[in-house]
Amino acid sequence: MDPAKEKFDFLKYIPAFLVGSLFLLNILPLLAPILAYFGETKISGFIYWLYSFTCHQKGSRSIFICDHQYGWCARCTFLWMSTLITSGLIFYFRPTFSYKGASLKVAALLCLPLALDGGIQLLGTMYSILFNTAPFYESTNTLRAITGILFGLGIGLYMFPRLRDELKTN
Repeated sequence: MDPAKEKFDFLKYIPAFLVGSLFLLNILPLLAPILAYFGETKISGFIYWLYSFTCHQKGSRSIFICDHQYGWCARCTFLWMSTLITSGLIFYFRPTFSYKGASLKVAALLCLPLALDGGIQLLGTMYSILFNTAPFYESTNTLRAITGILFGLGIGLYMFPRLRDELKTN
């Protein structure tokens, strides 16, 4: 068959699109505080606004770079960063790696710490609002980072190997 007349294989570009999208998703919140530091407040403000739809961006739960708040909270930062790293490892650095992926039980176990930490913190916040008192539980950025990483790994190790294998079979 003439290579010029071969049909375009859209499926082979899905991993590049996915990893590229995750990279862009991860780089913009990092650029926001750097741009703000250098006085580019319109661009950084747009990034903060854009990411406000995906994260609460509370300063007390965020990381600061150059005395400016990161575009995401600590938990979202590490969740999405570990998802990006997992996807890159599975699709690019070890594409022939025969890892079949985490089972649903393992993925759920890796996601459980985030659900517990975030859920208890939410209950503590609701309690403080209802009873006009301090929350009975407030997570730390270290714990948010750990639970975010575990969640991102759980989702990534469950989803990306299956997607990789599905793309190879089509």
